Amino acid sequence: MAVLQMQRISICAMKKNRKAILEELQSLGVLEIDAAELDPDLETMDTMNARLLFERMHPYVTRQL
Repeated sequence: MAVLQMQRISICAMKKNRKAILEELQSLGVLEIDAAELDPDLETMDTMNARLLFERMHPYVTRQL
């Protein structure tokens, strides 16, 4: 898997949806979220195990489809 240079993005959304949006982005593993800029009420999740499982199962699931 290629590693690309990171770019900064901004997301505009309703404040009430902030936690759900950040958790979903983190669980997808497509963004690195800088914890220094987060609200202290939000907590980060370790998604490495889920990502490794997905990457291991992807070829199998693709063959089944």
